Amino acid sequence: MVSTVGVAACGSIDAGAIDTPTTGIASASQTVPGLGCTPGIPGVAMVPVATTVARLSVAVARPPGWKRTQRLAWGLAVFGQIAPRGDAAAVVTVNQISAHVHTADDALRVHNHSITAAGGTNLIVVADPVCGLPGELLTVTQPARGSLPKRTATMRVVVVKTARKYIAVSLVVEPLTRSTSPAFRRDLTTLTATFMVTLDSPPI
Repeated sequence: MVSTVGVAACGSIDAGAIDTPTTGIASASQTVPGLGCTPGIPGVAMVPVATTVARLSVAVARPPGWKRTQRLAWGLAVFGQIAPRGDAAAVVTVNQISAHVHTADDALRVHNHSITAAGGTNLIVVADPVCGLPGELLTVTQPARGSLPKRTATMRVVVVKTARKYIAVSLVVEPLTRSTSPAFRRDLTTLTATFMVTLDSPPI
């Protein structure tokens, strides 16, 4: 089973964590420009991802040979696909940030705290907006769990504000085995560079 980093087991992320000191987080001062909403990479299909959030559009790349699988779409995961050799997976999750969060920065901070609270270490955070929405590019060391080895997961997270609360939309890409195919690094870049999240006007 694929772990979905940053996903709270209860289905939401507790905003009470916002005032809790967090260790093991390195926040980079560098800002990586988002790619806007350009139509992906030539020759790579973009797959729409259905969510229950009104006016929210999400799309993820499907690198050559990757296949969608319902086995990964559980809990807060709304989409999953697996690499040709079964050695890597990509999962899209939609998390509600619970309780009283007033800014996108606060929502991102609460989200990131949940990752370390779930056992993630060496979390590196780089500001990286997606389609004009607040976002970050994360890498985190995930502990071994079940058949999954200790591994480095990469996440693209975007926060959107609904009428009542913030929601984190995340793409999580991680290896499932100790070694991956030579194509994994290329596919990882394709997936994270083309992840698209947009919120139609008027804002919800």
